[in-house]
Amino acid sequence: MLHGELLPNSYPRWRLKVGKPEKVIEIPPNENNLSKEGYDEIEKILDHKKVGRGFKYLVKWKNKPVSDNSYIKGSDFYDKIVLDDYHNSTKNSTKTKRNKLN
Repeated sequence: MLHGELLPNSYPRWRLKVGKPEKVIEIPPNENNLSKEGYDEIEKILDHKKVGRGFKYLVKWKNKPVSDNSYIKGSDFYDKIVLDDYHNSTKNSTKTKRNKLN
């Protein structure tokens, strides 16, 4: 086979699913479906650990005892700003520790 020559379409067609297209309904975002009702509020992220390809974060919940602290996946956070703030603060504290060692 020469460079630039096209390969034949060798994918078995019997594996392709043929059927009627499904109807997709999109719900526009509004205050009703973006409410925080039913969610516990995070007071502070205390720590994190690498799990697989992502991270889990040790969370202190607002108005809950320390015994309720728990690890949650990064994808489960309702408000990603909390994660950004935590990562920014850990970067700054790491730089400060390195500067003290030098």
